Amino acid sequence: MSRRAVALALLTGLAWGAWRLGRPEAVFGVSTDDHARILAAWAIRDGSLAPGDVWAPFPTVVTGIALLLAPFPRVVPGLVNLGWSALAVGAVASRGRTASAAVAAAAVLALNAWFGWLSVSALAEPAALAFLALMAVTLDRATTRREVWPAVVAGAVAGACRYE
Repeated sequence: MSRRAVALALLTGLAWGAWRLGRPEAVFGVSTDDHARILAAWAIRDGSLAPGDVWAPFPTVVTGIALLLAPFPRVVPGLVNLGWSALAVGAVASRGRTASAAVAAAAVLALNAWFGWLSVSALAEPAALAFLALMAVTLDRATTRREVWPAVVAGAVAGACRYE
């Protein structure tokens, strides 16, 4: 699979997210959880090391660190999740045997409406999906026990994103 195919697949997903981020309501709110997660990430930015006991901590901590670098709570959570979504689309595209198969596989994921909406929300689903996709790709390529460990780590991080 060529680098052009992977780049095209990533651009497909990123174009959707960029369009959503350009809208007046930069962070797309699926529910009040989005805004509560932004507040928890802002608390991490302000020095709290415990983001709360309701959600798995990994995405909230990463968003809090991103808010340290750029304190724009209406845009940064969407950009962080857009990055997770690009990682998921890239993982799916990397399994295509040909360039057209890579683009088609990535487009199925990237052009899904729920994927697009969640990609610019503040929810944990894009991070969990990215690490689940990395786990699946790594397991698919593993031929020895030693090569399974990256999949185990990706699965553990996915568990730190969503408990289910």
